Amino acid sequence: MPEHTLEAYRLGLDLGADAVETDVVLTRDGELVCRHDCELSLTTDIASRPEFAARKTIKCIDGETAAGWFVEDFTLAEIRTLRSRQRFDFRDHSFDGKFAVVTLAELLDFIASAKTRAGHPASSPRSSTPLTSIRLA
Repeated sequence: MPEHTLEAYRLGLDLGADAVETDVVLTRDGELVCRHDCELSLTTDIASRPEFAARKTIKCIDGETAAGWFVEDFTLAEIRTLRSRQRFDFRDHSFDGKFAVVTLAELLDFIASAKTRAGHPASSPRSSTPLTSIRLA
């Protein structure tokens, strides 16, 4: 199951998790998407998309040179055309291409109505900064 998809979060709750944890990355137009890495080729189908081939670039990330396609260079509309994939070769790839990239807003909506296996409301780790007060440039 590709990570950071609504389906993966749902599966985690179905398997007994009590909370949902995510990482977020900012798009070019200031939207937050649920991704562990800012580089897209390991977890989406972007490398097979001819319309994005010329947008591959090289960046310095945490002091290391990285080549690929980076969330910050794409708008949410462009990110929405991508499909998620499993990053690790040793894991099941039967769900590759079936799920969309999720925004933080979509995940929060999901959590608000989700239940754990025990029937309790799902929770998410809390931030010291309320999401309503975060302003993105």
